[in-house]
Amino acid sequence: MEKIIDIHSDAKYIMDLLSICGVKSYIVGGYVRDKLLNRAWNDIDIFCEPCDLKEIFPDGNIIGGEARQGKMQTIAVNINGNVFEVSVFRGNGDRTIIGTSIEDHCLTCDFTVNALCVDKNGIVYDFVDGIKDLEDRVLRAVGNPLYRFKEDWIRIVRLHRQNCDGIWTIEERTYDLSKEAAVMIINEPVERFMAEFFKALKKPRPDLFLEFMWNTDLMGYYFPQYKHAATVYQNPIYHPEVTLKKHITQTVTACHRDARFYAFLHDYGKPSTAVDVDLITSGDYRGKTYSSFHKHEIVGSDLMPDLFEELKLSNEMLKKAQLVCELHTQAYSVAESNREATVRKFQHRAGEYLDLLEKVCRADTNGRKEFKTYVFVPLPEVVDFKPAVSGGYLIERGYQPGKKLGDIKRKCEELQIEHGINDPDEIYSMIAEAV
Repeated sequence: MEKIIDIHSDAKYIMDLLSICGVKSYIVGGYVRDKLLNRAWNDIDIFCEPCDLKEIFPDGNIIGGEARQGKMQTIAVNINGNVFEVSVFRGNGDRTIIGTSIEDHCLTCDFTVNALCVDKNGIVYDFVDGIKDLEDRVLRAVGNPLYRFKEDWIRIVRLHRQNCDGIWTIEERTYDLSKEAAVMIINEPVERFMAEFFKALKKPRPDLFLEFMWNTDLMGYYFPQYKHAATVYQNPIYHPEVTLKKHITQTVTACHRDARFYAFLHDYGKPSTAVDVDLITSGDYRGKTYSSFHKHEIVGSDLMPDLFEELKLSNEMLKKAQLVCELHTQAYSVAESNREATVRKFQHRAGEYLDLLEKVCRADTNGRKEFKTYVFVPLPEVVDFKPAVSGGYLIERGYQPGKKLGDIKRKCEELQIEHGINDPDEIYSMIAEAV
């Protein structure tokens, strides 16, 4: 039975213009899949017969450098503020041959459910039994899985990222070969892997992606401290899940999706600080020795700069990760203190990332104990805080610009917040002797 879907009006405009120029075009991939699944779509990719796209769309922007354009011409077309990528058909997955038909092109796609296409009239075409796999919720490589993966090893990552939708089953041969070939992913630029990693974390089932990483040693390559997280045992009184691996997985899944990366890293210092404490006497891990993790929040924070440099992540992300790592344990002791001055000091230290920290802390407890929300309700004196002791004030007293001055200034701010003092001389006198 013929399937017909609605076409986005701006995309149809592009396809109609190509048709006027005598060029057949189709939307291929995610838009068609998501429309058939009756769910929101993210983007629209249009592919067409060989032609000079720049001549048809003179205002379009060519995508990629000479190397990419030497293989396949791709152009970004802006219609009413919506940007569409338009490319000529592929003849192979390496993008070294231009295809002559839509069937040629679809046979180069990664997975059958992503190889469905639709013409300008909304008629769906299926050359790879993708509709059946869509109905059965199966992710299956188009043709030989190993050939598809060799064309671009990041396709393995995309397979497991797409699986995080939580509705799919990966076809057995596709799954097995993805695990066997996963080691090849490390030869790809780290930015490409991390882009897929971040997308996976925002999916309904990020735990499936993390499990894939642990099962293939990718976890140990990209996040070395977590390589053996399955054998890092925590006190079952506080962590019924016991292993660090389960704790990280549960915390990430329970966390707000915008904070999941920082939830993933919040206990990054635990493996390095593990010290044997006692035997576990019951449950699935009976006979294993659980550990304590003294100052794991500080050690984890200290590990972040080198990790983020390897992963080529921004300084802004590093700042957030270090703050969450350092402060997530303090949130509970601050709540137990029941002192407003302590809360003020904690909130000042968290600064603009107080909301991020709350999201991670909520996921970290995950219903195991009462969560003291008031710790994260911003106090006016913290929100409107203005430092009484400036850098210039300290320089006048003999301090040179640098890290030491910055540390002293931060201590002055903490004293000001904690004690509600606004006189710079009084604040300075409280720390001058100790300094």
